[in-house]
Amino acid sequence: GARHINYGVNEAHWETLGKAFTLTLREILRESFTQEVEAAWSMAYTFMSSIMIEGLRGAIAKRAAGPKQIPASALSAVPSEQMKSAVERSWEQVQTLGTYNVGEI
Repeated sequence: GARHINYGVNEAHWETLGKAFTLTLREILRESFTQEVEAAWSMAYTFMSSIMIEGLRGAIAKRAAGPKQIPASALSAVPSEQMKSAVERSWEQVQTLGTYNVGEI
């Protein structure tokens, strides 16, 4: 979550992203996306996003307290092509929700 401060993310984006992920999973899994799967996904995403939000809050507090920036070396992780593809599909779902345009965040 702390790195996301550099992407212009705020807490409200996590809810929208969760909806986009859910729509993407529903689309990919089709009839396998049962109520149980959705409930498990929702629980996992809620847990993960709460940790990410806390990291974001910490980064915001740190930035407000001083001039330090998150080092570029912290941003060096390169996602796999499969992960990139999944993220792109999720952002397409975000656009479908009409909340943000891809690249706006």
